[in-house]
Amino acid sequence: MRSNRTPAVYFDDILRAIALLRAYCAELDLATFEEQQGKQDAILYRLLVLTEAAHRLREDELALCPGPNWRKIRDLGNVIRHAYDAIDRATIWEIIHSDLPPLKEALELTMRKHFPDVPLP
Repeated sequence: MRSNRTPAVYFDDILRAIALLRAYCAELDLATFEEQQGKQDAILYRLLVLTEAAHRLREDELALCPGPNWRKIRDLGNVIRHAYDAIDRATIWEIIHSDLPPLKEALELTMRKHFPDVPLP
């Protein structure tokens, strides 16, 4: 069921998730991340929020932010939800450090261009 939320709200949800993910990982290295179940839980939950926000955006709304591989982002949520027992923590770590910075940059550009009145997180 689609809510009455706007694309700007979903893009903002994604940006806020990225900011929290960065904060959760700020003082961690991969080895520490792999040892701390609480951090893993928090990070996976925030990735679920991010991927669900992407899932709720219609194709025409995703087109406002070209560049990110939205299918891959949505698929990550399915992996976390349905293949939780096979999640590779090193892959999650790589996604956070390699894939999220360009996503953040693309979303910030989109927000400035299409929703300039919405403050960035």
